[in-house]
Amino acid sequence: MTQAEDEEFLARLGVALGDDYRIDRAIGQGGFGRVYAATDVRLGRSVAIKVIRPDLAGARAFVERFRSEGTALAKFRHPGIVPIYDIREHEGIIYYVMPLIEGETLRAKLEKRGKLSPKETQRILIELCDCLAATHRGGIVHRDIKPDNVILEGMLGKALLMDFGIAKSVQDLQATASGLLMGTPTYMSPEQVSGDSILDHRSDLYSVGVMAYHMLTGSPPFRGATAHAVLAGHVTDRPQPIRKTNPSVPRGLAEAVERCLEKNPDDRFPNAAELSYALQNVVFASDIEMPEAPPANYAMPFFAGLAVECAAFAALGIRPVFALTSAELWYMAGGFAIISALLSPVARAATDPLN
Repeated sequence: MTQAEDEEFLARLGVALGDDYRIDRAIGQGGFGRVYAATDVRLGRSVAIKVIRPDLAGARAFVERFRSEGTALAKFRHPGIVPIYDIREHEGIIYYVMPLIEGETLRAKLEKRGKLSPKETQRILIELCDCLAATHRGGIVHRDIKPDNVILEGMLGKALLMDFGIAKSVQDLQATASGLLMGTPTYMSPEQVSGDSILDHRSDLYSVGVMAYHMLTGSPPFRGATAHAVLAGHVTDRPQPIRKTNPSVPRGLAEAVERCLEKNPDDRFPNAAELSYALQNVVFASDIEMPEAPPANYAMPFFAGLAVECAAFAALGIRPVFALTSAELWYMAGGFAIISALLSPVARAATDPLN
């Protein structure tokens, strides 16, 4: 789009928004729409305006798909799903209004850091599972889970799921056999690649697994020079074990992610809640409690030393400053030896009432 076309589109969008909203700046572009930071003039709050891309505005299928995203999102009230405030249409311009989220996408974070720590990956995945459990219960399959569609909000980096542009209800998916390939090749499930019309929520779990593999190893499990090569990998290839690439990943976390990547949906987790449960029960080395070392016993060697010293004085006939006789020194040595023995760990263990 040329600068003149872009300015013309912004002018049309301004007319569609009327006096209610004021565009501040462009902040991104997704598969179907552009996103602008804007101000809700009536309520004095910052919002995001998502509008269908101008080059797709004349395509009925894309307009319907854009509208379906807004409808799907409007059904849910969940802290991990970006809600819809409003949806409007004016002279071929269709847009909806969302809260403006301050944060970065998971894609941006991965580009900066390469990969994430196992602990951070676990947290993000559990939060996403909570989002998906809600959408799946509502009969919605996202179909485009990828780092670009996950926003990490604020200082804590809370995971939010967005961009339901190609989401469809399970009933629609089962009733349609169009063979239309929708999604992002790197993160698509084998059944998406095959154009399987019987596609359910387990397809999203596969995509979560691909994304998690990327987070833990620094790259997706299947790569290739062409999109076709990547798609073929999803259908036929086995990914390299995660712990072979990153040995710091706990075994339980690696096994949970690899189970998501099973080719047959029946071999994956049955739902997002079960995946979340497995993730929450991953054991990290830092979580293992080491037994406390017993307190140092300084009394035993002290009395043992006194016993040896008294015995040495008695044997050598040395009379210390207290002018004790040899016999008295021998008695003292014996007493100190008995005390030392009673203070030994073996003796304490034998008399411990808890044993």
